[in-house]
Amino acid sequence: MMKITNSEALKVGDWLVEPSLLRISRGRDAEVLEPRLMDLLVYLAQHAGETVSIDELADSVWEGRAVSDQPIYQSMAQLRKALEDDAHHPRYIVTVSKKGYRLIAPVEIVGQPSPAVETSGKARPRRRPMPPALALMLAGSYLFLSTSDVSVSLESAGPANAPYGSIAVLPFTDMSEDHDFQYFGDGLAGELINQFATHPGMQVVARTSSFTFRDSATTVQDIGRALGADLVLEGSVRRDGATVRVTATLIRTDTGYRIWSQSYEPLAERAFMVKNQIVHEIASNFWPGEVPQYAGALRFTNNSEAAEAYYLGQFHMHRRRADSLDRAIDYYEKAVEFDPEFANAFAALAFAYFLASEDRYGDLPRDEAEQEYEIALHKAQVLNDRLPRVLLLLAGDAMDAGRLEESETMILKAIEVNPNFASAYQTYGFLLRMMGRNRKVLEANMTAARIDPLGPVHRVNLADSYHDLAMLPEAEVEYLRAIELDPDWHLPYAFLAGLHAEGGRLASAISLGQQAYRLEGPDARFAGRAAMEVGYSLFTLGDYEQAETWFARGTEAGVDGWFVANHHIQLMLAQDKYDAAAELLTSWQAREPESPNVFVLGGLYRAMMNQPDAAIAMLEHALSLQATPDDDFLYTQDFINWGYLPALHLSRLYALSGQDELAVSLLDDSEDRIRHMIDDGIGTSGVIYLLASIAAERGNRQEAMLALQRAIGAGWSEAWFLERDPVFSDFREDDEFAALLDGLKERLATERAKADENDSGTHTSGF
Repeated sequence: MMKITNSEALKVGDWLVEPSLLRISRGRDAEVLEPRLMDLLVYLAQHAGETVSIDELADSVWEGRAVSDQPIYQSMAQLRKALEDDAHHPRYIVTVSKKGYRLIAPVEIVGQPSPAVETSGKARPRRRPMPPALALMLAGSYLFLSTSDVSVSLESAGPANAPYGSIAVLPFTDMSEDHDFQYFGDGLAGELINQFATHPGMQVVARTSSFTFRDSATTVQDIGRALGADLVLEGSVRRDGATVRVTATLIRTDTGYRIWSQSYEPLAERAFMVKNQIVHEIASNFWPGEVPQYAGALRFTNNSEAAEAYYLGQFHMHRRRADSLDRAIDYYEKAVEFDPEFANAFAALAFAYFLASEDRYGDLPRDEAEQEYEIALHKAQVLNDRLPRVLLLLAGDAMDAGRLEESETMILKAIEVNPNFASAYQTYGFLLRMMGRNRKVLEANMTAARIDPLGPVHRVNLADSYHDLAMLPEAEVEYLRAIELDPDWHLPYAFLAGLHAEGGRLASAISLGQQAYRLEGPDARFAGRAAMEVGYSLFTLGDYEQAETWFARGTEAGVDGWFVANHHIQLMLAQDKYDAAAELLTSWQAREPESPNVFVLGGLYRAMMNQPDAAIAMLEHALSLQATPDDDFLYTQDFINWGYLPALHLSRLYALSGQDELAVSLLDDSEDRIRHMIDDGIGTSGVIYLLASIAAERGNRQEAMLALQRAIGAGWSEAWFLERDPVFSDFREDDEFAALLDGLKERLATERAKADENDSGTHTSGF
């Protein structure tokens, strides 16, 4: 075994590996690895040429904390991606079937690492199938509320000669006698954030996070630690007749020492110009030689009445309530009336109309909000097509229209102009997910969370990124952080409930889902989905009566379509009420004759009811509904994550009907796709269950049983389905299979007892 210390750099194939910096590089390409991935790479390098087992990695790299094999598979897939290796044609890491992994690239110790100049930001913290559309809709409601604009490559670091790396601007305190000037203090701080953001090398904390400390007694040192800021700029504003007094103080967060302070007393009508002086003096003293490349893109107004109306609009819009959005719109309208060339105000007006729609935070009819949004955005674009807010709104429109490359170009331009724009990285994450670039999604969301560390929406998005990559412990941490930051926001509770349900922690999933439902309120827009998820967890535990109650609540809250029909059919099947299930399925098919979900799921249910010909007909009809090659209804990702692969079941049905060639082709394709998902790190418990299903179809009973054990160990909990899954019909007389099913039922009984205890009020928390 090669001895490698954390302070030594080494060559692994073409890559220079620097463990102390968590960095790998090759020529001009460089990437910062998460600590766990670096630990994994170093361990493989220490054992280069040797086959290292899963158990050995679990004990050594995961220190015994890997509760299943999946985190190891997922991390190995991520490491291969970082090394640009191919699992099917490896140059670095070989999978040794049923034994482990072996590093085959040459390893050489080359000495000390290069100086610690970060190539892609500060060392990052360690890191769900794709979240439902609800995630994007709700995150979109929060979207852009972090209006600070911040830096130009993902997680770009400050230049080597910069004495300080990052700054946080707190809201300026209103010291006026009547305390009616806070809008100006907030507006001034917000514009300072935007102006600082255009300076190359300055990392600027987003408004959402820095404004958390309004009127706080927290020390500057603690603020710095919470925000990851080297400097804090604080100040005050006071209106006194015809003049305004502005004070600004710059403080080092490590020592608490003031390193710069200045006072200004402009005439009231020129007070909004003070920001230019503050930015110039601080930038010239503490970021010498740096000139804002895109300062013109953020140009403000020279009209004092327009500036004041704009500040008032900003003050009200950040409250994100229907009444406050109406007021914000009124003030922005006044701003553009005072200055018809004020591009920032038109962009803000467009965004206010976006938020004020009845689909989001406001009560404006959707058509009216959309029309006014388009008018204001077009005007802003004509006046200044480099304004980051304009670029980001246009990118969102392009994304909605399916013009993904155009959207990406606009988002990257917004980031180039304003590298610290947290919302731009957030939107980029949405786009990258649509493009299937999940690792880049994580990088974008990590950057947004760094810029806006106390913004709960970025924590949810980051958790979703981890969830997409099956990094479930890391996802849970971020969901909990979001709850801590905003205990009254339902979404992280709902998503954490889904995460717990995936891991078999159904009692806590029920508690969390109920909390999400309570926070939304039974009449709220998104409460229905939370109610359905609570119902499904109760259904999985076998509490069919309570499940039906929660399904009814979900329906009352507005959930309809295939989601409701599917849950009720499963409820009938689990109780062996096949006639009732068939009646519901026939009714559903009549209501939605062109819905692929009806026929893809109906094929499974007809097979479970021992109607193979009807099952084949339904699955083949689903195929006939495919309009494009991308409409791959036999491989729907959401069903795969649950443990149902339509192609696999159609293969089984073809085999039963003597269509062997079609059966073999579909089975081979099914296995190839599932194993590729495992290699790519997408290995939910449902995907592992499908490995067992494929092995069962091939007649490999021992392999099928081992995979079933792994799936259940990873949290797969649908005992009702396992008892009725046609794929395992030949296993039901097997003692080992019966014991496995009994063990799962015992676990579910324990979870049901916990759920009953929680429901009685003995416990108030689900996590």
